[in-house]
Amino acid sequence: MKVRTLTWLALFLAVGILAGSPNSAAQQLLNAPALQPNRVEGNLVLLNDNGAWSWYQDERAIIDPSSGSLLVSSVAASPLNVDGPRDGNVDLTTFDLSTGRRSRVVLGAIQEDDHNLAALLKRPDGRYLAVYANHNTDRVTRYRISTHPEDATTWGPERTFDWRETPGNDFNVTYSNLFYLPTEKRVYNFARVNDRSPNMMLSTDQGESWMYGGQLTRSEDVGYVNGYFKYASNGVDRIHLIATEAHPRDYNNGIYHAYIEGGKLYGSDGALIDADIFDNQHIPATNSLSPVFLPDQEDGTQQRHRAWTTDLALDSEGQPFALFTTRAGDAVPSPDGIGDDRRLYYARYNGEKWHCHEVAKMGRRLFRSEQDYTGLGALVPGDPNTVFVSSTINPATQAETPFHEIYRGQTDDAGRNWRWTAITAGSTVDNLRPIVPQGDLDHPTVLWFRGLMYKSQAYDAAIVGVIDSKDGSIGPIHYVAANDENTKTSNGQLVTEVSGLADGHYDLFAFFWGSVDGTAQLRTSLTPDVLLTASQQNSQAAESSQFAPGQDVAVRRGKDTLYRTYLGRVAVEKGAAVQVFVEDPATHDNHRTSYDGLGYARVETLERPSAVRPVERMDRNSQLAHEQLLRKVQSGRVDVYFIGDSITRRWGATDYPELLKNWKENFHGWNAGNFAWGADQTQHMLWRLLHGELDGVNPKVIVILAGTNNVGNAPKEDSLATEVTDGIWEIVRVCREKAPEATIILTGILPRNDNPRNPLAAMPVINRINENLEELADGKQVRYLNINHKLADSQGQLHNGVTMDNLHLNRNGYQLWADALKPLLTELLGPPSDVDLAPPPTGDPSAAN
Repeated sequence: MKVRTLTWLALFLAVGILAGSPNSAAQQLLNAPALQPNRVEGNLVLLNDNGAWSWYQDERAIIDPSSGSLLVSSVAASPLNVDGPRDGNVDLTTFDLSTGRRSRVVLGAIQEDDHNLAALLKRPDGRYLAVYANHNTDRVTRYRISTHPEDATTWGPERTFDWRETPGNDFNVTYSNLFYLPTEKRVYNFARVNDRSPNMMLSTDQGESWMYGGQLTRSEDVGYVNGYFKYASNGVDRIHLIATEAHPRDYNNGIYHAYIEGGKLYGSDGALIDADIFDNQHIPATNSLSPVFLPDQEDGTQQRHRAWTTDLALDSEGQPFALFTTRAGDAVPSPDGIGDDRRLYYARYNGEKWHCHEVAKMGRRLFRSEQDYTGLGALVPGDPNTVFVSSTINPATQAETPFHEIYRGQTDDAGRNWRWTAITAGSTVDNLRPIVPQGDLDHPTVLWFRGLMYKSQAYDAAIVGVIDSKDGSIGPIHYVAANDENTKTSNGQLVTEVSGLADGHYDLFAFFWGSVDGTAQLRTSLTPDVLLTASQQNSQAAESSQFAPGQDVAVRRGKDTLYRTYLGRVAVEKGAAVQVFVEDPATHDNHRTSYDGLGYARVETLERPSAVRPVERMDRNSQLAHEQLLRKVQSGRVDVYFIGDSITRRWGATDYPELLKNWKENFHGWNAGNFAWGADQTQHMLWRLLHGELDGVNPKVIVILAGTNNVGNAPKEDSLATEVTDGIWEIVRVCREKAPEATIILTGILPRNDNPRNPLAAMPVINRINENLEELADGKQVRYLNINHKLADSQGQLHNGVTMDNLHLNRNGYQLWADALKPLLTELLGPPSDVDLAPPPTGDPSAAN
């Protein structure tokens, strides 16, 4: 069916044209053997059908585990010389991670420019803060605050911060970068303004009001602006940044790093650079920061020069890693882009120095006027071993592609070598500027914009992404061709209805035809009032392998390709029907709908591993560790038996020599053995205890610290506290069964502040679990020990200097735990002996290898 107006659509329906759908039973077509265009690895989700972004605003997207939502900011525009009703809209799209439903609000309508999107922040009270500004056309930063916590659909009025009232006041404002440091109870917004350099807005009331914070750095005036900055925060007390001196068209830039902590600016090694970043005195030069990369001199032999910042993130230990681009070779870029050679580099700080390695060739520039614009790349917060790259050169094969494609790279050697997987392939438009939102590890996500970009103020692009879920597995798609039996018109819309599905959850898709020389599109949704414009450039091609066995679904017909667009997830109860709504936008002649039908895929929800049911760790390193601990049982005398996860393991491990030294200083003479293993949840500890690690040991004291890995840094289920309590108490039961004479010291779960968006997110659940444990302990055979008041304040905010990464204890933190344990050990065992008979300490088998 091909129609251009709803009037014709209704007429065609009336005469039964839908029965002639290429995927109707009467007209099945053979699948063409050629590869489909616009292929995507995973399920492509259309988030906003009109939008793009620059890369110097953060965070552009956030995942809020508490509300189960993804929030994405972008700016709408039109192609060159085409005016559109949404031009300049600063959009905020909310995607429900459970249902796939999307909603969009307009935060502001300002200049049509990809630089103007909003930076987003979730405040401690649960409400969202959005800050945005024009691109170098005025001196006003705009901001809005959501009306309700964890609800991005309604917002308070737009308010402004006037940079004309600040010192300097000599340059228009661009960019917004929002970060909240709980230790300072202060929100930072970094913008380019006075002296064409980064300046700070500060708020001590969660963004309700703002004050000027000072100029962060300075550079020599060598061109358009004084540096390009990327920021990343640990969400507690530190903001990292990387920077250049200027724009690469104007200067042979290096890349430099520093971090902000306690109102001071430090180099990578902790050396003080600026003792007061707020006083606007003695402002440091950008090139006085710690060098990450220094360019070759441009003397005709240069190979790496004119660097530009791309992305910055922190690993699980709080160390920074970064991406940046350079020009390669000594060729002068031509106006038409012939001979363009840009390279992407990966830089990682190991605690002592920066190491840089080339990642990929970046291919052609995006458009003629900007010789250093590439498709860019993205880091994964917390995972230094994965990157995403947009390039016209396949990094695995070095083959050139007609358009920018997205690739995922993975490294096992700190960036020296990479393995590549194509996320997109055969695209008929560009896939540009990927980002990975920080937040919920249960929903790994990569976003980008997909379309054609003519300049920063003119583009035809959509915001898309691949949003995975660890909550369940999705079955094959069952295709239902639209016909005059299941598809009717209602209020000017097509409505396809399918009934008879078994109760459960289903992902739904709409399918339509597009041709190589057309721009087919249709507006579709699961509800009649909120429809997205799906087109062949923002959707993915259907592939035969995606459909249920036995379904011969045509995915090609001559030059035409079958496309699919994801609509969302529905729950079917009592056989209720599901519906898909479709409209034809009929924007102009070559935009035509060719709706073909819908698809549904059953979602099998994965059962959460029960905290009380023993589960074996199947990774090889954990199996080696178990074998190692079984040998340890036989290699010495153990009077004090420690069981736990990585927090306990590191204390007595050979791969943490400084912490092992502290362990020996505190427990020598008490024959203490450490039988903990990293990343264990309660069910994993139960399996180890039931498979030999406590057999025949007969300790006098057992120290248990368990449950933090069950809780995670963003717990969502109300029942989790009860489940984890039961899991910990099952560990107590097994220990008492295998060592009935032992006294158990049950340590309460320690505070954790490792959620960068909400550092205290885990504390309510942790507190409830600890309250339960205290009630269960009898004070005799099971002693309850809680040291949290020594590690954190009453809200659970960790004190400075007690952890490595807001989760794992450092030497100071372990000493606080030891100081609480030793009086109990003295009471139960007497003073330590001069001779220690404990088994030799063990370590991570992978570290040994």
